[in-house]
Amino acid sequence: MERMTHKARLQYWVEALHRCARECAERGISKQQWIAEQGVSAKTFYNWQRRIREAASEQMESKAAVPASESPVLAELPVAKSVSKAEGTPEASAFKPAAILRVGRMEVALSDAALPELMRWLKEADDAQ
Repeated sequence: MERMTHKARLQYWVEALHRCARECAERGISKQQWIAEQGVSAKTFYNWQRRIREAASEQMESKAAVPASESPVLAELPVAKSVSKAEGTPEASAFKPAAILRVGRMEVALSDAALPELMRWLKEADDAQ
């Protein structure tokens, strides 16, 4: 019974942290102001934030321990070709990345089409911390 109660509380606070981040960004208010408006104890809020971050960190560490046989493989993907309307001949599209992410020796070039979904995912990941 206690385990389910903990799971329910954890889910409530994960959603509360997401709501806090979203509303603070939308309304331009501080986290402290949002906490006060919700009538939540700052101590309780930050305690749950710490717990959620620790759980996320543990989960990421366990997922990072991938056996060598299952290691991800990085591959460079070809740039799509477009067809010239005037000549009907293929020409290489001039891909200009909207953003480039670099981590160590890895580099990922992102198009405008990928950015909205990626930015939403990154914001959610950051908010959970």
